[in-house]
Amino acid sequence: MSSSPRRGRILQTDYSGEDVFVLGQDVRRAIDHPEAMATATSLVLAAETRQRRAEEEAEALLAAARTEAESLREAARRDGWEAGHAEGLIAGRADVDAEYRRHLEVIRRAAEEGRAIRDGIVDQSAAVIARAAMLVVRRVVGEYYE
Repeated sequence: MSSSPRRGRILQTDYSGEDVFVLGQDVRRAIDHPEAMATATSLVLAAETRQRRAEEEAEALLAAARTEAESLREAARRDGWEAGHAEGLIAGRADVDAEYRRHLEVIRRAAEEGRAIRDGIVDQSAAVIARAAMLVVRRVVGEYYE
């Protein structure tokens, strides 16, 4: 027997005898509607119907859960890709910036070396030019005084 607080049912056997069993209710209480009397066969059929409904609801719930799980997986995959893409861009930009700074330093050193070489050539050529100018002046002035 069940101890559930649900309304009682009257069970009747398949034969048309007078045997009636009342579960969970007083015998003297009036029957509310005609479905209160049931045979074992109708109880089994009702139980099978409830089982089919429960299975259909469970399958629908499972299908909905699978759909939601797939959408969550796809959203997580997309979010992960976007996060990875953003992190990759940040890391790539940092690498490019570091490479840029290294190349810029090489260019600065080359420019400083070029400037030093130019200044050295200017210093050397200034003495050569001064000597050449002095020789030209001597020649011109020397010819004038001769």
